[in-house]
Amino acid sequence: MAAGLGEQGPQAGIGAKNGAHQAYDSGILINPDGQIVLHHRQFNIVKNAFDPCACQQILNQDQCSYIAGELSDITTTTTPFGKTSILVCADAYTYPPAQPLSTLKELQPDFVIIFWGITASTPCECGTQGFNATSYAVEAAMYLNAFVVGANAIGSRSYGRFLPSEYCGTSGYSTPTSQGIDMTQLSEELILFHISRE
Repeated sequence: MAAGLGEQGPQAGIGAKNGAHQAYDSGILINPDGQIVLHHRQFNIVKNAFDPCACQQILNQDQCSYIAGELSDITTTTTPFGKTSILVCADAYTYPPAQPLSTLKELQPDFVIIFWGITASTPCECGTQGFNATSYAVEAAMYLNAFVVGANAIGSRSYGRFLPSEYCGTSGYSTPTSQGIDMTQLSEELILFHISRE
């Protein structure tokens, strides 16, 4: 099982609300025995992503975001899909310098799961250029020469600086030859699909 999640980070600094912590944008992969075999914290964070009023109230900061993980988080494990890895959102962008993707490419993965947080200001934008998880999976698959699954949420996002905000769905996958298969509509909360590696 693979999941993207917000992860509690270090305790916030001076002037922060009592008990407040920073946060990582993270992903995990759990094997059939219930063990976490991959744990990745996003390296390429979106700057100033959170509501400035909430940043001030909770962290005593004018602006705030997730905190960055380390490139050393990027690793692989062996699964029935071959050498497998995970990335979080902007870590899978292919435009320069593409540090996370370059780091992962050196590990020669066969199969990569990406946890996206792709949103648009209106549902009408979803599925178009820049608002499509599968199209980003295609670009990453071509870069890595690997199968890439792009998983994205659906529904309204009620927090953050960029509002209104709708998660775009458009989850799907791409083959190493950049054949993208978009599996979702905006209303689908759960999808099942078969990936043939033949």
